[in-house]
Amino acid sequence: MGVLTKAVAEGIIERKKQLLRDIGITEPKRIGYALRETYKEYSQYREVQRLRGEGLSYQKIGEAVGLDKFKVFNWTKKERLPTLFANERFFSKDLLKIGRSRRDDVIKLLAVYSSSKISPKQVKFKAKFPNRENLEAVLEPFFHVFSTVPYIWEDEHGIEFDFCSKPFLEYFNEQTCNNTAVPWKLLQTDEQKEMYFQYFFLRKGFLRYKNPDNREGASLAFSFHNNENLLYDFALLLFNIGLTPNVGKLRVDLFDYDDLKQVREWCLCPDKKKKLDGVFDDSEIPEKITGKTLSASDVFYEPDKAQIAQEYDLVAWTKYVSPEGAANNQGSDKEGYVLSDHVFNMYIPNRFLDDAKIIKTMYLQFYRTLRSNPRFFQFTTLEDNSFYIDSGHMDLVESVLGSIYRKERRFNDAVKLTERLQQ
Repeated sequence: MGVLTKAVAEGIIERKKQLLRDIGITEPKRIGYALRETYKEYSQYREVQRLRGEGLSYQKIGEAVGLDKFKVFNWTKKERLPTLFANERFFSKDLLKIGRSRRDDVIKLLAVYSSSKISPKQVKFKAKFPNRENLEAVLEPFFHVFSTVPYIWEDEHGIEFDFCSKPFLEYFNEQTCNNTAVPWKLLQTDEQKEMYFQYFFLRKGFLRYKNPDNREGASLAFSFHNNENLLYDFALLLFNIGLTPNVGKLRVDLFDYDDLKQVREWCLCPDKKKKLDGVFDDSEIPEKITGKTLSASDVFYEPDKAQIAQEYDLVAWTKYVSPEGAANNQGSDKEGYVLSDHVFNMYIPNRFLDDAKIIKTMYLQFYRTLRSNPRFFQFTTLEDNSFYIDSGHMDLVESVLGSIYRKERRFNDAVKLTERLQQ
Protein backbone atom coordinates (compact mmCIF):
# COMPACT_ATOMS: atom_id res chain seq x y z
CA MET A 1 0.00 0.00 0.00
CA GLY A 2 1.16 3.55 -0.71
CA VAL A 3 2.23 5.76 -3.56
CA LEU A 4 4.76 4.36 -6.03
CA THR A 5 7.44 7.03 -6.06
CA LYS A 6 10.00 7.40 -8.81
CA ALA A 7 12.80 6.21 -6.50
CA VAL A 8 10.89 3.09 -5.46
CA ALA A 9 9.91 2.29 -9.08
CA GLU A 10 13.48 2.67 -10.33
CA GLY A 11 14.74 0.47 -7.49
CA ILE A 12 12.27 -2.29 -8.40
CA ILE A 13 13.15 -2.03 -12.10
CA GLU A 14 16.86 -2.29 -11.27
CA ARG A 15 16.19 -5.38 -9.16
CA LYS A 16 14.32 -6.91 -12.07
CA LYS A 17 17.26 -6.20 -14.35
CA GLN A 18 19.62 -7.92 -11.92
CA LEU A 19 17.36 -10.98 -11.75
CA LEU A 20 17.44 -11.18 -15.54
CA ARG A 21 21.23 -10.89 -15.57
CA ASP A 22 21.42 -13.67 -12.97
CA ILE A 23 19.60 -16.07 -15.30
CA GLY A 24 21.77 -15.21 -18.30
CA ILE A 25 19.77 -12.43 -19.99
CA THR A 26 22.39 -9.69 -20.22
CA GLU A 27 21.91 -7.88 -23.55
CA PRO A 28 20.24 -4.44 -23.00
CA LYS A 29 17.84 -5.05 -25.90
CA ARG A 30 16.67 -8.37 -24.47
CA ILE A 31 16.34 -6.88 -20.98
CA GLY A 32 14.25 -4.04 -22.39
CA TYR A 33 12.00 -6.53 -24.19
CA ALA A 34 11.56 -8.60 -21.03
CA LEU A 35 10.58 -5.48 -19.05
CA ARG A 36 8.30 -3.94 -21.68
CA GLU A 37 5.14 -4.70 -19.67
CA THR A 38 6.75 -3.26 -16.54
CA TYR A 39 7.64 0.01 -18.28
CA LYS A 40 4.17 0.22 -19.81
CA GLU A 41 2.43 -0.27 -16.46
CA TYR A 42 4.65 2.33 -14.75
CA SER A 43 3.90 4.84 -17.53
CA GLN A 44 0.17 4.21 -17.11
CA TYR A 45 0.46 4.59 -13.33
CA ARG A 46 2.16 7.98 -13.62
CA GLU A 47 -0.45 9.19 -16.11
CA VAL A 48 -3.27 8.05 -13.81
CA GLN A 49 -1.77 9.94 -10.87
CA ARG A 50 -1.35 13.09 -13.00
CA LEU A 51 -4.93 13.03 -14.33
CA ARG A 52 -6.35 12.32 -10.88
CA GLY A 53 -4.46 15.35 -9.59
CA GLU A 54 -6.30 17.40 -12.19
CA GLY A 55 -9.61 16.24 -10.77
CA LEU A 56 -10.77 13.85 -13.51
CA SER A 57 -13.16 11.06 -12.57
CA TYR A 58 -12.13 7.39 -12.41
CA GLN A 59 -14.22 6.67 -15.50
CA LYS A 60 -12.64 9.42 -17.61
CA ILE A 61 -9.13 8.53 -16.49
CA GLY A 62 -9.73 4.91 -17.41
CA GLU A 63 -10.95 5.87 -20.87
CA ALA A 64 -7.97 8.18 -21.42
CA VAL A 65 -5.32 5.70 -20.29
CA GLY A 66 -6.98 2.50 -21.49
CA LEU A 67 -7.62 0.94 -18.07
CA ASP A 68 -10.60 -0.31 -16.13
CA LYS A 69 -12.01 2.37 -13.80
CA PHE A 70 -11.67 -0.02 -10.85
CA LYS A 71 -7.92 -0.31 -11.45
CA VAL A 72 -7.74 3.51 -11.48
CA PHE A 73 -9.66 3.52 -8.21
CA ASN A 74 -7.26 1.00 -6.64
CA TRP A 75 -4.17 2.93 -7.76
CA THR A 76 -5.44 6.24 -6.45
CA LYS A 77 -8.06 5.99 -3.71
CA LYS A 78 -6.88 2.61 -2.33
CA GLU A 79 -3.19 3.45 -2.94
CA ARG A 80 -2.41 -0.07 -4.18
CA LEU A 81 0.79 -0.69 -6.09
CA PRO A 82 0.58 -1.76 -9.73
CA THR A 83 0.69 -5.55 -10.12
CA LEU A 84 4.16 -5.63 -11.69
CA PHE A 85 5.61 -3.55 -8.86
CA ALA A 86 4.14 -5.53 -5.98
CA ASN A 87 6.73 -7.67 -4.21
CA GLU A 88 5.04 -10.95 -5.11
CA ARG A 89 4.61 -10.00 -8.78
CA PHE A 90 7.93 -8.69 -10.10
CA PHE A 91 7.20 -10.07 -13.57
CA SER A 92 3.99 -10.66 -15.47
CA LYS A 93 2.45 -14.11 -15.15
CA ASP A 94 0.73 -14.49 -18.48
CA LEU A 95 -0.57 -17.81 -19.73
CA LEU A 96 2.06 -20.29 -20.83
CA LYS A 97 4.07 -19.46 -23.92
CA ILE A 98 3.99 -22.87 -25.59
CA GLY A 99 3.92 -21.85 -29.24
CA ARG A 100 6.32 -23.17 -31.87
CA SER A 101 8.82 -20.37 -31.18
CA ARG A 102 9.14 -21.63 -27.58
CA ARG A 103 9.07 -25.36 -28.38
CA ASP A 104 12.65 -26.03 -27.25
CA ASP A 105 12.14 -24.08 -24.00
CA VAL A 106 9.01 -26.10 -23.24
CA ILE A 107 10.83 -29.39 -23.96
CA LYS A 108 13.59 -28.44 -21.50
CA LEU A 109 11.10 -27.61 -18.73
CA LEU A 110 9.07 -30.78 -19.29
CA ALA A 111 12.25 -32.84 -18.97
CA VAL A 112 13.36 -31.10 -15.77
CA TYR A 113 9.92 -31.34 -14.19
CA SER A 114 9.50 -35.01 -15.18
CA SER A 115 12.84 -35.89 -13.57
CA SER A 116 12.05 -33.79 -10.47
CA LYS A 117 8.47 -34.90 -9.88
CA ILE A 118 8.34 -37.32 -6.96
CA SER A 119 4.63 -37.82 -6.36
CA PRO A 120 1.57 -37.74 -8.66
CA LYS A 121 0.05 -35.36 -6.09
CA GLN A 122 2.88 -32.84 -6.49
CA VAL A 123 1.32 -29.66 -7.88
CA LYS A 124 4.31 -27.31 -7.92
CA PHE A 125 7.04 -27.04 -10.51
CA LYS A 126 9.74 -27.82 -7.97
CA ALA A 127 13.37 -28.73 -8.45
CA LYS A 128 16.50 -28.89 -6.34
CA PHE A 129 20.04 -28.69 -7.66
CA PRO A 130 23.37 -29.23 -5.90
CA ASN A 131 24.89 -26.12 -7.43
CA ARG A 132 24.12 -22.87 -9.23
CA GLU A 133 25.43 -24.03 -12.64
CA ASN A 134 22.65 -26.64 -13.01
CA LEU A 135 20.00 -24.13 -12.05
CA GLU A 136 21.21 -21.56 -14.58
CA ALA A 137 20.61 -24.06 -17.40
CA VAL A 138 16.91 -24.03 -16.47
CA LEU A 139 16.16 -20.43 -15.49
CA GLU A 140 16.29 -18.74 -18.88
CA PRO A 141 13.86 -21.17 -20.57
CA PHE A 142 11.75 -20.91 -17.40
CA PHE A 143 11.51 -17.14 -17.89
CA HIS A 144 10.75 -17.51 -21.61
CA VAL A 145 7.82 -19.83 -20.90
CA PHE A 146 6.41 -18.20 -17.74
CA SER A 147 7.48 -14.54 -18.14
CA THR A 148 8.68 -14.61 -14.54
CA VAL A 149 11.56 -15.73 -12.34
CA PRO A 150 10.77 -18.32 -9.64
CA TYR A 151 11.50 -17.77 -5.99
CA ILE A 152 14.94 -19.29 -5.31
CA TRP A 153 16.61 -20.11 -2.03
CA GLU A 154 19.71 -21.94 -0.88
CA ASP A 155 20.43 -24.22 2.08
CA GLU A 156 23.04 -26.78 3.04
CA HIS A 157 21.57 -29.29 0.57
CA GLY A 158 21.75 -27.06 -2.51
CA ILE A 159 19.66 -24.53 -4.41
CA GLU A 160 15.91 -24.97 -4.77
CA PHE A 161 13.02 -23.20 -6.45
CA ASP A 162 9.34 -23.84 -6.84
CA PHE A 163 6.59 -22.29 -8.85
CA CYS A 164 2.90 -23.14 -9.06
CA SER A 165 1.20 -22.84 -12.46
CA LYS A 166 -2.05 -24.66 -13.06
CA PRO A 167 -1.92 -24.20 -16.87
CA PHE A 168 1.59 -25.68 -16.96
CA LEU A 169 0.62 -28.67 -14.82
CA GLU A 170 -2.36 -29.36 -17.06
CA TYR A 171 -0.13 -29.12 -20.13
CA PHE A 172 2.51 -31.34 -18.53
CA ASN A 173 -0.03 -34.03 -17.63
CA GLU A 174 -1.51 -33.92 -21.11
CA GLN A 175 1.84 -34.29 -22.88
CA THR A 176 3.28 -36.95 -20.54
CA CYS A 177 0.13 -38.89 -19.60
CA ASN A 178 0.54 -37.79 -15.97
CA ASN A 179 4.30 -38.35 -16.06
CA THR A 180 4.07 -41.94 -17.28
CA ALA A 181 5.44 -41.27 -20.78
CA VAL A 182 7.94 -39.19 -22.72
CA PRO A 183 6.25 -36.28 -24.59
CA TRP A 184 6.75 -37.88 -28.01
CA LYS A 185 4.49 -35.43 -29.86
CA LEU A 186 6.90 -32.59 -29.08
CA LEU A 187 10.09 -34.53 -29.84
CA GLN A 188 9.96 -34.37 -33.61
CA THR A 189 13.72 -34.32 -34.33
CA ASP A 190 16.75 -36.21 -33.06
CA GLU A 191 18.10 -32.95 -31.65
CA GLN A 192 14.96 -32.44 -29.57
CA LYS A 193 15.15 -36.00 -28.24
CA GLU A 194 18.78 -35.45 -27.27
CA MET A 195 17.82 -32.14 -25.65
CA TYR A 196 15.07 -33.81 -23.63
CA PHE A 197 17.59 -36.38 -22.35
CA GLN A 198 20.13 -33.64 -21.50
CA TYR A 199 17.71 -31.77 -19.26
CA PHE A 200 16.28 -34.96 -17.75
CA PHE A 201 19.88 -35.93 -16.91
CA LEU A 202 20.35 -32.65 -15.04
CA ARG A 203 18.27 -34.06 -12.18
CA LYS A 204 18.14 -37.84 -12.56
CA GLY A 205 20.91 -40.36 -13.19
CA PHE A 206 24.04 -41.22 -11.22
CA LEU A 207 27.38 -42.89 -11.96
CA ARG A 208 28.05 -46.30 -10.40
CA TYR A 209 31.06 -48.64 -10.36
CA LYS A 210 31.03 -52.40 -10.06
CA ASN A 211 34.29 -52.04 -8.14
CA PRO A 212 34.54 -48.48 -6.68
CA ASP A 213 38.14 -49.00 -5.50
CA ASN A 214 39.58 -49.11 -9.02
CA ARG A 215 36.59 -47.61 -10.89
CA GLU A 216 35.97 -50.84 -12.74
CA GLY A 217 32.64 -51.47 -14.43
CA ALA A 218 31.34 -47.90 -14.73
CA SER A 219 27.64 -47.46 -15.54
CA LEU A 220 24.95 -44.80 -15.43
CA ALA A 221 21.86 -45.69 -13.41
CA PHE A 222 18.44 -44.06 -13.70
CA SER A 223 16.14 -45.09 -10.88
CA PHE A 224 12.36 -45.16 -11.36
CA HIS A 225 11.28 -46.52 -7.98
CA ASN A 226 8.90 -43.55 -7.67
CA ASN A 227 7.53 -43.92 -11.18
CA GLU A 228 7.75 -47.42 -12.60
CA ASN A 229 5.40 -46.55 -15.48
CA LEU A 230 7.90 -44.10 -16.99
CA LEU A 231 10.75 -46.62 -17.04
CA TYR A 232 10.03 -48.26 -20.42
CA ASP A 233 9.31 -45.00 -22.19
CA PHE A 234 12.59 -43.56 -20.96
CA ALA A 235 14.42 -46.68 -22.17
CA LEU A 236 12.82 -46.21 -25.59
CA LEU A 237 14.02 -42.59 -25.61
CA LEU A 238 17.57 -43.82 -25.01
CA PHE A 239 17.22 -46.23 -27.94
CA ASN A 240 15.94 -43.38 -30.11
CA ILE A 241 19.08 -41.31 -29.48
CA GLY A 242 21.40 -44.20 -30.27
CA LEU A 243 22.09 -45.65 -26.80
CA THR A 244 21.60 -49.25 -25.64
CA PRO A 245 20.10 -49.40 -22.13
CA ASN A 246 19.67 -52.38 -19.87
CA VAL A 247 16.20 -52.33 -18.31
CA GLY A 248 15.56 -53.78 -14.89
CA LYS A 249 12.44 -53.82 -12.75
CA LEU A 250 12.92 -50.32 -11.34
CA ARG A 251 16.04 -49.02 -13.05
CA VAL A 252 17.57 -48.30 -16.44
CA ASP A 253 21.36 -48.68 -16.79
CA LEU A 254 23.90 -47.70 -19.43
CA PHE A 255 27.00 -49.92 -19.44
CA ASP A 256 28.44 -49.55 -22.93
CA TYR A 257 31.70 -47.62 -23.13
CA ASP A 258 30.70 -45.69 -26.27
CA ASP A 259 27.33 -44.84 -24.71
CA LEU A 260 29.05 -43.31 -21.69
CA LYS A 261 31.31 -41.26 -23.96
CA GLN A 262 28.29 -39.94 -25.85
CA VAL A 263 26.47 -39.05 -22.63
CA ARG A 264 29.55 -37.18 -21.44
CA GLU A 265 29.38 -35.01 -24.58
CA TRP A 266 25.71 -34.26 -23.96
CA CYS A 267 26.06 -33.68 -20.22
CA LEU A 268 25.15 -30.16 -18.98
CA CYS A 269 25.82 -30.80 -15.29
CA PRO A 270 29.42 -29.87 -14.34
CA ASP A 271 29.55 -32.34 -11.43
CA LYS A 272 28.30 -35.28 -13.49
CA LYS A 273 30.54 -34.36 -16.42
CA LYS A 274 33.54 -34.32 -14.10
CA LYS A 275 32.65 -37.78 -12.81
CA LEU A 276 32.21 -39.08 -16.35
CA ASP A 277 35.60 -37.61 -17.28
CA GLY A 278 37.08 -39.87 -14.62
CA VAL A 279 35.86 -42.93 -16.50
CA PHE A 280 37.96 -41.99 -19.54
CA ASP A 281 41.25 -41.08 -17.91
CA ASP A 282 43.16 -43.73 -19.89
CA SER A 283 44.01 -42.91 -23.49
CA GLU A 284 43.13 -46.44 -24.61
CA ILE A 285 39.91 -48.35 -24.07
CA PRO A 286 40.33 -51.03 -21.37
CA GLU A 287 40.67 -54.55 -22.77
CA LYS A 288 37.47 -55.90 -21.17
CA ILE A 289 35.38 -53.09 -22.62
CA THR A 290 37.00 -53.49 -26.05
CA GLY A 291 35.93 -57.11 -26.23
CA LYS A 292 32.42 -56.25 -25.13
CA THR A 293 32.12 -53.46 -27.67
CA LEU A 294 33.32 -55.57 -30.62
CA SER A 295 31.21 -58.61 -29.73
CA ALA A 296 28.17 -56.94 -31.30
CA SER A 297 29.88 -56.04 -34.58
CA ASP A 298 30.28 -57.93 -37.84
CA VAL A 299 33.97 -58.48 -37.04
CA PHE A 300 32.97 -60.86 -34.27
CA TYR A 301 31.34 -63.38 -36.64
CA GLU A 302 32.98 -65.97 -38.89
CA PRO A 303 34.12 -64.77 -42.35
CA ASP A 304 31.64 -67.01 -44.21
CA LYS A 305 28.75 -65.28 -42.44
CA ALA A 306 29.92 -61.74 -43.12
CA GLN A 307 28.21 -61.76 -46.52
CA ILE A 308 24.87 -62.62 -44.89
CA ALA A 309 25.35 -59.83 -42.36
CA GLN A 310 26.10 -57.33 -45.10
CA GLU A 311 23.11 -58.44 -47.16
CA TYR A 312 20.86 -58.21 -44.14
CA ASP A 313 22.02 -54.69 -43.34
CA LEU A 314 21.58 -53.39 -46.88
CA VAL A 315 18.46 -55.25 -47.99
CA ALA A 316 16.36 -56.82 -45.29
CA TRP A 317 16.77 -54.14 -42.65
CA THR A 318 14.57 -51.57 -44.35
CA LYS A 319 12.19 -54.35 -45.36
CA TYR A 320 11.24 -55.65 -41.94
CA VAL A 321 11.39 -52.40 -39.94
CA SER A 322 8.51 -51.07 -42.03
CA PRO A 323 5.12 -52.72 -41.36
CA GLU A 324 3.86 -51.40 -44.71
CA GLY A 325 6.66 -53.14 -46.59
CA ALA A 326 6.77 -56.44 -44.72
CA ALA A 327 6.11 -59.72 -46.50
CA ASN A 328 2.44 -60.53 -46.99
CA ASN A 329 2.81 -64.15 -46.05
CA GLN A 330 1.84 -64.60 -42.38
CA GLY A 331 4.04 -67.58 -41.63
CA SER A 332 7.34 -69.01 -42.67
CA ASP A 333 7.75 -71.34 -45.62
CA LYS A 334 10.88 -72.54 -43.89
CA GLU A 335 10.06 -75.45 -41.64
CA GLY A 336 10.95 -74.75 -38.01
CA TYR A 337 11.30 -70.98 -38.48
CA VAL A 338 9.09 -68.10 -37.33
CA LEU A 339 8.63 -64.73 -38.99
CA SER A 340 10.36 -62.11 -36.85
CA ASP A 341 7.31 -59.82 -36.91
CA HIS A 342 5.35 -62.39 -34.89
CA VAL A 343 8.07 -62.50 -32.24
CA PHE A 344 8.62 -58.74 -32.08
CA ASN A 345 4.90 -57.99 -31.93
CA MET A 346 4.65 -59.88 -28.66
CA TYR A 347 6.59 -56.98 -27.14
CA ILE A 348 5.04 -53.87 -28.75
CA PRO A 349 3.19 -51.89 -26.01
CA ASN A 350 -0.48 -51.24 -26.67
CA ARG A 351 -0.04 -47.49 -26.33
CA PHE A 352 2.22 -47.46 -29.41
CA LEU A 353 -0.03 -49.41 -31.76
CA ASP A 354 -1.43 -46.28 -33.40
CA ASP A 355 1.96 -44.75 -34.14
CA ALA A 356 3.74 -46.44 -37.05
CA LYS A 357 6.89 -44.38 -36.51
CA ILE A 358 7.38 -45.63 -32.95
CA ILE A 359 6.61 -49.22 -33.99
CA LYS A 360 9.31 -49.01 -36.67
CA THR A 361 11.74 -47.66 -34.10
CA MET A 362 10.99 -50.50 -31.69
CA TYR A 363 11.44 -53.10 -34.45
CA LEU A 364 14.85 -51.61 -35.11
CA GLN A 365 15.74 -51.78 -31.41
CA PHE A 366 14.57 -55.41 -31.16
CA TYR A 367 16.88 -56.25 -34.05
CA ARG A 368 19.78 -54.44 -32.43
CA THR A 369 19.14 -56.21 -29.15
CA LEU A 370 19.24 -59.65 -30.81
CA ARG A 371 22.18 -58.69 -33.01
CA SER A 372 24.23 -57.92 -29.91
CA ASN A 373 23.95 -61.60 -28.93
CA PRO A 374 27.00 -63.64 -30.14
CA ARG A 375 24.66 -66.47 -31.27
CA PHE A 376 22.60 -64.18 -33.51
CA PHE A 377 23.38 -66.02 -36.78
CA GLN A 378 22.82 -69.42 -35.19
CA PHE A 379 19.14 -68.75 -34.54
CA THR A 380 18.29 -66.48 -37.48
CA THR A 381 18.07 -66.76 -41.23
CA LEU A 382 17.25 -64.56 -44.19
CA GLU A 383 15.04 -65.63 -47.07
CA ASP A 384 13.22 -63.59 -49.72
CA ASN A 385 14.22 -60.42 -47.86
CA SER A 386 12.33 -61.63 -44.79
CA PHE A 387 13.89 -62.13 -41.40
CA TYR A 388 13.16 -65.45 -39.61
CA ILE A 389 13.97 -66.89 -36.19
CA ASP A 390 14.61 -70.56 -35.50
CA SER A 391 11.69 -71.81 -33.39
CA GLY A 392 14.08 -74.13 -31.55
CA HIS A 393 15.82 -71.07 -30.14
CA MET A 394 12.70 -69.17 -29.11
CA ASP A 395 13.51 -69.53 -25.41
CA LEU A 396 16.86 -67.86 -25.98
CA VAL A 397 15.35 -65.10 -28.13
CA GLU A 398 12.62 -64.35 -25.60
CA SER A 399 15.10 -64.31 -22.73
CA VAL A 400 17.19 -61.74 -24.63
CA LEU A 401 14.22 -59.53 -25.49
CA GLY A 402 12.55 -60.10 -22.13
CA SER A 403 15.59 -58.80 -20.26
CA ILE A 404 14.90 -55.34 -21.73
CA TYR A 405 11.26 -55.26 -22.79
CA ARG A 406 8.00 -56.29 -21.17
CA LYS A 407 6.04 -59.04 -22.92
CA GLU A 408 2.64 -57.63 -23.86
CA ARG A 409 0.77 -60.55 -25.52
CA ARG A 410 0.84 -64.26 -26.43
CA PHE A 411 2.22 -65.50 -29.73
CA ASN A 412 -1.19 -66.18 -31.34
CA ASP A 413 -2.30 -62.65 -30.49
CA ALA A 414 0.95 -61.30 -31.95
CA VAL A 415 0.22 -63.11 -35.24
CA LYS A 416 -3.18 -61.39 -35.40
CA LEU A 417 -1.51 -58.07 -34.62
CA THR A 418 0.92 -58.62 -37.49
CA GLU A 419 -2.00 -59.10 -39.87
CA ARG A 420 -3.57 -55.89 -38.60
CA LEU A 421 -0.40 -53.85 -38.99
CA GLN A 422 0.16 -55.08 -42.53
CA GLN A 423 -3.31 -54.22 -43.77
